[in-house]
Amino acid sequence: MNTPCQCDQCGRSITKAQRVEGGVRYCATCYARCFARRLCPSCGNYARLPKSQPDAICRACQRNAPCVRCGRSGRPIGLKTAYGPICNACAPWFREKKPCEGCGQPSARLTRVQRLGGDKRLCPKCARADHGTCAACRRPRLLTASTDGRMLCSACLTRSQSLCTECGQEMPAGRGKICEACAWRRTLLKRIDLDKAAFASPHMAHVFESFGGWLSNHAGAHRAALTIHRYLAFFMEIERAWGELPTYAQLLERFGAEGLRRVRTVMHWLSDVHGVETDPQLREIDSERRRIRAILDLVPKDSRAAQVLLAYCDHLGGPDQNAPSSLRSTRMALRPAADLLLDAAQNGNELPRQVHLDHYLKQHLGQRAAVTGFVHFLNAAYACSMELRLDKARAKARRHKLLAAELMHLAASAVTLDDNLQRWIRLGLEYFHGVKMTRAQIRAATLGLVGDDGLEVRLNDHVYWLPHMARSQSEVAS
Repeated sequence: MNTPCQCDQCGRSITKAQRVEGGVRYCATCYARCFARRLCPSCGNYARLPKSQPDAICRACQRNAPCVRCGRSGRPIGLKTAYGPICNACAPWFREKKPCEGCGQPSARLTRVQRLGGDKRLCPKCARADHGTCAACRRPRLLTASTDGRMLCSACLTRSQSLCTECGQEMPAGRGKICEACAWRRTLLKRIDLDKAAFASPHMAHVFESFGGWLSNHAGAHRAALTIHRYLAFFMEIERAWGELPTYAQLLERFGAEGLRRVRTVMHWLSDVHGVETDPQLREIDSERRRIRAILDLVPKDSRAAQVLLAYCDHLGGPDQNAPSSLRSTRMALRPAADLLLDAAQNGNELPRQVHLDHYLKQHLGQRAAVTGFVHFLNAAYACSMELRLDKARAKARRHKLLAAELMHLAASAVTLDDNLQRWIRLGLEYFHGVKMTRAQIRAATLGLVGDDGLEVRLNDHVYWLPHMARSQSEVAS
């Protein structure tokens, strides 16, 4: 039933407008008065056109005009604006968002669904709430239970199988005209053609197309179509730098080992198709240089600490060495040096002092040997007069704890006494009596059993008692 409205020209109440042009409603009388039959300036056919607009075109030409948003022609018109027609696909972008009557979320694509009652304007999510994934074609469809219990769409339920129009293979009928493999293959070709337009030279465009074909064969058209775009920037950088495929050394110099790790698939293609083999030694050298630069960047630039760290790096050989082992040694020596300099900088000192060194060794156990070279460098080059002090009590406690752990492990192991006797005696003498003996001295010692739970060791007129291995776990724990 039509809702009564008014003519925007004369104001009379009308049931239905004779013509709506530019958002203005015309009754039959005003339509005959304001529109005259004349030739369309676009197509040359007769049509009733507004008298007030000499350059107006007919409705057929309006329908064939390109969409002002996407530029496509020949599509159904979804909206007319002062700037031109909008196709039905672009029309939602020009509509005002209103709340969905199902979930309340604002949307510009509200619709009424008859199977859900047709009484509410629903967003696309609520309108397809009763949809699911078809078990055969894997498309989101309205599903029905089949005789075998699967939930299928109407096409897969009624026709089951159909033939792909491209490859001729059987496929679920719900797929439409082409199978899933052909659909992804077509998508991949479209994306390759799109990316090829980014290259300035036809040669590099052909190289990228060759890589796309290899990627499709290597990983499948599905994965290739999803990932092909991510490699475009790498090939474009190759075109800007060389204009053709470079060697591995050139790639490593420009992108670095870390950059080439991000394009492992391209490197695999270069190796398989073009024989560009990776050089593990060059890659390791580049990685170590990158790690050294990262350590140097830890210290603020233009500071005294940065100058000291750079001088120590040069003293060690610098990042320009060509041996991975030398670079690795430099990196391992620079890290504790940078930490020590940062610790001193936090306290407002340009160079580390003895208190900073003592604090560092206390907080970083096991770094004494690594920081020794830097301390000697500071003493020689900057007259710092620092000493590598050893906390004997702390070292003794740590050694005692390690010995206890080794004895517990040895006692809990399922081995016989003879297999670990010498090791048990050596560790036990140091743990219980504080006596360190070599294996030769232990072999020369006289052993004897004391009861069921003791072991007697005689050496150089001294007698040492040790617990038996069978009861050692409780003895050590006490």
